[in-house]
Amino acid sequence: MNKHTAALLERHFDTAFAAPDGIKKLRELILTLAMKGRLVPQDVNDQPASEVLLEIEAEKQRLSKEGKIKKSNPLPPVTEKEKPYVLPQGWEWARLQCFSDYNGRPNIDPSQIDDDAWLLDLEDIEKETSRLICRARYCQRESKSTKSIFKKGDVLYGKLRPYLDKVLVADSDGVCTTEIVPIVPTKALIPEFLRWLLKRPDFLCHVNITDVRCKNASFGDG
Repeated sequence: MNKHTAALLERHFDTAFAAPDGIKKLRELILTLAMKGRLVPQDVNDQPASEVLLEIEAEKQRLSKEGKIKKSNPLPPVTEKEKPYVLPQGWEWARLQCFSDYNGRPNIDPSQIDDDAWLLDLEDIEKETSRLICRARYCQRESKSTKSIFKKGDVLYGKLRPYLDKVLVADSDGVCTTEIVPIVPTKALIPEFLRWLLKRPDFLCHVNITDVRCKNASFGDG
């Protein structure tokens, strides 16, 4: 952590306990700094992210040729205009689909779901904290709609009302409502890191603005 970052945190610690939402704002600041790589010194011996991305792409190509995953179209590079801040040396900007598979699990018909299967609904995840507050089995709920399969290690993203900030890493296999999107990270990515990427304040701001624009357009206001 450099002197500027330390001073920034020290200044906000004083105000965190005075403001009504000070603790929340302090948590957001710490998360933002962590995602920018400013909380701890960077190790120059770490493998550059550019090399990791090349390895991920090679693995995806191999799995595609073997028919294990669908062939994906090339993604446009991240433009300078899209980059909100300067990254530490060795880091790289990349699109989500470069290092994960968004909505990467098949749907399942209710008739194929085991009674003992974990059924995750959006209300089972606490707002903002993303804490799991209820774990129910399929037989405990009268839910006959189509569900999505997820596997242990998948990042489960609540796409309905993204401002609720509900993102969870699955600790076991299960099924979920289609309001939740299973994101399958590559083996090169720690699922918990992806979870925090999706919970960072600037990402929440981006998806919420996009969500509002889409809704306005659907009503003829855009």
